[in-house]
Amino acid sequence: MTKHNWCCQHAEFQALSYACIRHCAINNLRLAGNDYFKIMAVSGHKTVAVFKRHNLATTKELSMVFWEREGITKQADRFILASDVSSIQVPDTIQGIIAARMDRLEESLKRIMQLAAVIGREFAFRILETITEMKQELKSGLINLQELEFIYEKSLFPELEYIFRHSLVQEVEYNSLLVNRRKEIHEKIGRAIEALYPTRLDEFCEMLAHHYSKSGNLGKAYEYLKASAEKAVRSDASIEGVRFYKQALEALSQLPQTDVNKREQIEVVYGMERPVRSLGWSESDYVPLLQKAEMLAEELGDDKRGVRVLNIIGIYYIMVRGDPDRGWKYLESCMDHPVTIRDAELMIPIGSDLCITCLISGQWRRVQQLAPTIANLIERSGTQDQFFGKYMAPYAVVLATWAISISGSGDFEMAERIHQKAMAHAFEINDVKTAGWVEWVYGC
Repeated sequence: MTKHNWCCQHAEFQALSYACIRHCAINNLRLAGNDYFKIMAVSGHKTVAVFKRHNLATTKELSMVFWEREGITKQADRFILASDVSSIQVPDTIQGIIAARMDRLEESLKRIMQLAAVIGREFAFRILETITEMKQELKSGLINLQELEFIYEKSLFPELEYIFRHSLVQEVEYNSLLVNRRKEIHEKIGRAIEALYPTRLDEFCEMLAHHYSKSGNLGKAYEYLKASAEKAVRSDASIEGVRFYKQALEALSQLPQTDVNKREQIEVVYGMERPVRSLGWSESDYVPLLQKAEMLAEELGDDKRGVRVLNIIGIYYIMVRGDPDRGWKYLESCMDHPVTIRDAELMIPIGSDLCITCLISGQWRRVQQLAPTIANLIERSGTQDQFFGKYMAPYAVVLATWAISISGSGDFEMAERIHQKAMAHAFEINDVKTAGWVEWVYGC
């Protein structure tokens, strides 16, 4: 006998499932004034979203269905049944209850709800106004929807925004639209955001990426997915950065495979290196993407992009596969490539990576040979403050690796001078990651 059956037997419950008892307990706890988090601790639900999805239909929600279907009427200060309860059809699911209420709305209110649902759970009045082309009718409609408790006013400043009472309300309304109609509305929303906030597109790039992806406008979707990835990486949100980069590649794969498209694919794969590296190279599908990018570069005859990709592959073999000999062959072939020798913007990040990998692998003599050359090149080109797409400033990194390699040879005085120069530069550019790494090297 299970614990549940044993408890039911001793409590003299019959034909009640565990879910039924739990739902009853949840409802009683809610009526007693407990918040969601206290109830979830008792019920065992892991997230608020799951909890609300299965426990949204309250007495008030069901009463609204009866009221709107004229099953109850108000007399003085109380409500009474106006017809036989058995004659009133009540939907079996929460989604059905919500849909039943929406079906009874006026057409203008339905239209407002549908357009708002495509914008999202939260929606700005200005965007909704732009795509509906309604004025006074829209304002009165939103007031009606608030009174019906489909939506709430979220904020007045800096601009008027609303939010659906629950994500299921938005979900049900969104799913009521035909796919082609949804695409059309998503496209309108994207264009409206661009028109309303032309100087704040970076702030809205994730939203624009979402709407243009859903609309089928893959060119625009790629543009904003890439911008969203770069924004996430700048904020050290590596997981989101990788996700957006992958979605950008997916959008490119569905567009005509022109030379421009192939170059963009290589750039996206190259851009992924920073967040993938910060995540400990945990993305198992990144190496196949690098190999494809290498193939595309060869196909295009683009040596510069090809060298950048080979440089990442070399780092991967050293840092992840534990095969430094193979990794150094890649990196040294990149350093010796004619296109690298002619291009400081290639030489500097590749040289910086080679210094780091040699230091970690104990090849300090190589660092002593390479670091002065790279540091000199950076100083002559005046690019000390540039990052060259890396997550740390190459100039400070090269100086720090040079310092630690010199200290290994016993010249502590010179090593101290170089390290202090590296530290001063890291603090001058005010980059926490660079400063932290330089201090870590000094501690070694």
